[in-house]
Formats: sequence, structure tokens, C-alpha cells
Amino acid sequence: RKHGLKHMYTYLWRKHGLKHIVVENASSILQGVQKYSSVDNDVLVFGKILRHEVDEEFRFVQQQLKDTARELLRVLLRGRYPHKPETALQGMLDKRLNGTIDDLEAQEVVRYMYNDSDADAILDGLAPEFLPAERQWQGRGEELTHADGRRRVDYGRFLHFLLEFQLQGHERFLLPFLEEFRRLDEDRDGVIDRDGVQELIQGIRPELDQAGVRETADMIDPNGLSRATLSTCVAILCEN
Repeated sequence: RKHGLKHMYTYLWRKHGLKHIVVENASSILQGVQKYSSVDNDVLVFGKILRHEVDEEFRFVQQQLKDTARELLRVLLRGRYPHKPETALQGMLDKRLNGTIDDLEAQEVVRYMYNDSDADAILDGLAPEFLPAERQWQGRGEELTHADGRRRVDYGRFLHFLLEFQLQGHERFLLPFLEEFRRLDEDRDGVIDRDGVQELIQGIRPELDQAGVRETADMIDPNGLSRATLSTCVAILCEN
């Protein structure tokens, strides 16, 4: 299995087959990552995967967060408007997903998804993003009918903040693992050999005896290729 930059170059080579086009496209991708990482969490995570700073599967965690936040908003709206037909409810949801949510909706979503301390940290961090109703809705035409006096926040900004919080927590969780993996990954290509895998296991799971280390190494490298990527190691060693 290829990984990170190698996977990207292999994909581009198979697609284009000409070196100068591959180089040009790869350069454009990397420039795009650098340009948009600060405003788009998907781009930021993609860049970190390319650089072996987070595992590939983390992108699914971020997608699950997006899906959960959207579904929670749907549930909240159904609770507020139990007699609304589904088409009307979907319209209300779409309006929020493409516009703003109020502070009560934001709080309910956050407090459902996170424990109290994390929820408090998220809401405190989000506070500057909220605008008073009169500023939020000024000059918005038909949207003025929704000026209910509640503070509101752009849903895109709200979701971006949640994704950033999730990423930062994942990076803190991975930090001891990454430090050990990078020590063994001398050429920084995101791959270690069988000896490196066993040494990594001993460092991360010191409670395992030699038989346990070998068994875990076999799970990470089941085909005996003496190659294991960062993502595979994280999936096996950090699954609990």
C-alpha cells in the first residue's frame, strides 16, 4: 500500500504518464494545500496526511463529525417544529447549513457531542464568532423575518471551529506515538520495517511480552512485507 506523497505521485503518474505534467500537477496540489489549509479543514488534514502528521483514517472521523452536527440540527428542528412537513423541515435545515445558526442551536449541538469541559472550551472559543441579530441580519432582505434577537454564527465558521478542535485533540493524542514513529522512520517516508514495528510496539505497549509483540507485529504486517505505514500502525496500536 502506498501512502502520502508517494501515493499522490503514483496516482498522477498513472493518470497522466508524462513527467512534466505530473510535476506540474503535484506542484499545484502542494501550493493549494499551503494556500487553503488555514481556511479549509479538509485541506489542512489532507496536507497533514501527506506529511505523515496524522493517520489517513482521521479524515473519516472529520466526516463523521460533519454528519453528526448536521443530523443533530435536524433533530433539534424536528423537536421545535414537530408538525412541520419533512420538505419544510429540510428547507429550514438547508437554510442553516448554508447560512447561520443561533446561539441556542450551537450550544445544544456542542453539548450533545462533547463532555462538559470540552464543550465549555469550544463555546468560549466560539464566542467572538457570534454576531448580534441586528448586525447579522442587516440588509439581508427577506431574511429579516428571522431576526429573533438571538446571537447567530455562520454555520461554516461553526463547523470549521469544531473540526479544528477535533484535529487539535487528535494531534495531542498522537504526539507520543508520532515522536516514537519518527525516531524509527529515518528517511521520513512514513514507513518502518519489521524491526522498527517491533520496537515501536515495545515503546507504545510496554505491557506486552515478546509473544504479544510478535502477534501485534503480525497484525500490522500480516503479509510479512517488512513494511508498515504510519496509518496502519495507528489503526492497530491506538485502536483502544
